[in-house]
Amino acid sequence: MAIKRKEDLPPELQAEIDRDESEDDADPKDLSRWRRGSAAENAKVDRLLAELRQKRKAGRPRVNPPSKPISINLPLELLAQVKAIAEERDVGYQSLIKEAVSQFVDEVRAAKRKR
Repeated sequence: MAIKRKEDLPPELQAEIDRDESEDDADPKDLSRWRRGSAAENAKVDRLLAELRQKRKAGRPRVNPPSKPISINLPLELLAQVKAIAEERDVGYQSLIKEAVSQFVDEVRAAKRKR
């Protein structure tokens, strides 16, 4: 199996190529130069490429549940406070809002069950 493009490789090999690009002026999309390794190294690359192609055929499983972008209007002061809290916790403010909404829904559901 001939390797033609950088995009055909798994991310860890792409990162290795990116690190080596600064040392080499060769076209990063022309991967024939990576076939200079031992037979074992070439076999490993071929195996990883086969796995990558199989994953592309099967589709990628979702890591997170499906989501939908929404738009909400928040008072500027409230948004500033949310952003400040998010920065203190070293998370994104949208992630913080999503977590707060999720906790609220869990609390409402728990209260309904108690009734």
